[in-house]
Amino acid sequence: FCFLFDCYFSSNNNSSILRSTRLTTSPYSSKTHWKQTLVFLPEDIYPLKGDTVPVNIKLKRSLKNRRQYQLSIGIKKIKEGFINSNIMDDEISNNDLNIRKRQRRRSSTISSDKRIINDKKSMQESSDSTCSNSDDDIDLNEHPIPCSCVRDRCKLIKTIFEKYSEENTVQ
Repeated sequence: FCFLFDCYFSSNNNSSILRSTRLTTSPYSSKTHWKQTLVFLPEDIYPLKGDTVPVNIKLKRSLKNRRQYQLSIGIKKIKEGFINSNIMDDEISNNDLNIRKRQRRRSSTISSDKRIINDKKSMQESSDSTCSNSDDDIDLNEHPIPCSCVRDRCKLIKTIFEKYSEENTVQ
């Protein structure tokens, strides 16, 4: 996931900061050297529209370089959108349906009808099904990060890694 943050620096009698300052990574604010941060999670999460994903982010200054921080992230259970206590039975079943949808939804899954059609197509064409050209194709194999294939997702991740490396190379 990607997140933005604000950092506040306050002045006090023992500080070299002359006035309180706020640096932000918000895309709606003027640019600073602070960046939005992309984090890869060890497990996929699947929030639905209206859900709240409580995240606890801790920054600890690196002992080797005081301008770098170690980041630790804790994600709590997803809180579903607010539901009124006077719910009708139909609304309760819709909520149960949403929970089931969340449990079975995967970022790379497709319907079984598509899988059958694509399997027939690939058998007819005798093509190698381990390579995928788009995110809509069937490609259940894990990709290394970064990956050099032509999937949109992999291209994005590779570009982010290259940009990060370029920005953080010491000259």
